[in-house]
Amino acid sequence: MINFDSLTLTALLNEIKPVVENARVQKIRQPNRQELILTLRSNSKNNTLFISTKPSFAHLCLLEEKNKKYRLFDFPTSPPMFCMLLRKYLENSKIEKVVQPPHERIVEFYFTAYGELGETIKLVLAVELMGKHSNMILYNADTKIIVGCAHNVGEEKSKTRELAGGLNYVYPPKTYKKDILEISFEEFFALSRSIKTTFPNWLNETFYDISIPMAKELCKANNIPVADDFGFALSQELLKKVFEELKEKLLLNNIKPSVSNDFEEFSLNDIYENKCEKVNFMVDLYFGKNSFNEMLERKRKSLKSLVDREIKKVKRLIKKLSLGDDFEEKILLYKQMADTLMANIHLKNLLKNKVELNNVHTGESIVIEVDTALSINDNAQNYYKLYSKAKKTKISNEELYEKYKEKENYFLSINSALDLAQDVEILSEIEEEISLILPKQKAKPPEKSKKVVIESLEEKGYEIFIGKNNKQNDYIVSKLASPEDFWFHVHGDFGSHVLVKNKKKEDMLPDKIILKAATLAAKYSEKKNDTKADVIYTKRKYLRKPPAANLGYVTYKNEKEITVEL
Repeated sequence: MINFDSLTLTALLNEIKPVVENARVQKIRQPNRQELILTLRSNSKNNTLFISTKPSFAHLCLLEEKNKKYRLFDFPTSPPMFCMLLRKYLENSKIEKVVQPPHERIVEFYFTAYGELGETIKLVLAVELMGKHSNMILYNADTKIIVGCAHNVGEEKSKTRELAGGLNYVYPPKTYKKDILEISFEEFFALSRSIKTTFPNWLNETFYDISIPMAKELCKANNIPVADDFGFALSQELLKKVFEELKEKLLLNNIKPSVSNDFEEFSLNDIYENKCEKVNFMVDLYFGKNSFNEMLERKRKSLKSLVDREIKKVKRLIKKLSLGDDFEEKILLYKQMADTLMANIHLKNLLKNKVELNNVHTGESIVIEVDTALSINDNAQNYYKLYSKAKKTKISNEELYEKYKEKENYFLSINSALDLAQDVEILSEIEEEISLILPKQKAKPPEKSKKVVIESLEEKGYEIFIGKNNKQNDYIVSKLASPEDFWFHVHGDFGSHVLVKNKKKEDMLPDKIILKAATLAAKYSEKKNDTKADVIYTKRKYLRKPPAANLGYVTYKNEKEITVEL
């Protein structure tokens, strides 16, 4: 993950200025304190300007329709105060111009707005995209007085600059560097003779608009090592080449944006797998995907913490139900002592609290504790009662053990589904399921009218459905499947229910379809990281869902098994 740098911001603004400048603000929304959405109207078309000041994802761009799936917003019932302030002054106002202070990660949107008395006022929304110091500040263009901030900054947070309504707006402290576009190669060469760090770090620390990723990219293209201080070893010829390439990059000539497949890096050059026609599309894709992944992991972690807590509770209960290996022997011993006492019922006047008798079951000597105040028969009846109570305890504990073990497996299946989920909708369905079984938890309430959407694909004329959680698995078996359809599941582990529609009602599916469905069942299961997996399959008519069983739980018969490679 790399940060939004000043050069990328410049390239982006060059691209979107024709759309943003002279646009009218139709709507202002703020999903949270760190994100802002402006609906702009220009050239008879609506555009959405998105601004994020989240430390790891600080950026701005126009939202692209193709990347819409990565931008999921949950708006609060009551807008934040900063949103209300912006609505008061900026809704229906016009963006006169967009300015980026030289070499800064700051964008200033100049607005013509109207005051409370209808007078025209010039306001500026300054968006500072500087990692953990990112902020949004609305100030008066004439007086420089701050109207309001997304995040107030007091003296306790910053010794150099306070930000709050009523204070003067000043730019962040400037870092003084050199502009490569304004120096000669001779000066560049002279500076390179005193490098005391790695070459990428030197470029970043000495010159404006050169980020470390950009410097490393340049080094890689020119076979310059970046691990150590190699500045002194670079030839004048190579430095000349680097100098000229840097000038080309800073002039933003021949831009070809791209993003790496793992979404860890982006570039204004055509060096990564995902080619982008526009800088705006690259920025939206890169930060949208990464913020989406972060949201996905945060949601997954939150749900897993709820489920893990329940698993720990159930495990403790299961442990308490364990009677130990000697409990079975204790039950048998109670029966033997009771029977032995009854066999010796003729004995009178028990004088000691222990009697030694021959065990009627084994023939061996057995010492039995007795109550001398009671008869042999009464002592025997006491042992029969202990025997009966121990038997009931054993049966009850076994029933509870099975119940809690089933509950543990159910929670483990939810955990498995959470690990496999790669989509917010899938996580939301799991969240609904959790809210039903843990009603006291602050999970999302179920949406009764929401339709269950199952992922499907077609393979050689056969439609294959893949369940991604217990709710979908249950839907596949209960609603989607017909008796002659084929059901697949990884053997002996948690995973997806995979269904192949058997419209022709064949006795058996073609081998290629069986292999495809079995591979999918293994891929979406706990076995996904193994080299091989065993998968069972049978017809839907051979499945049974026991009464009151948990979502997605079925029993089966007449199954076949196949081993697939992953």
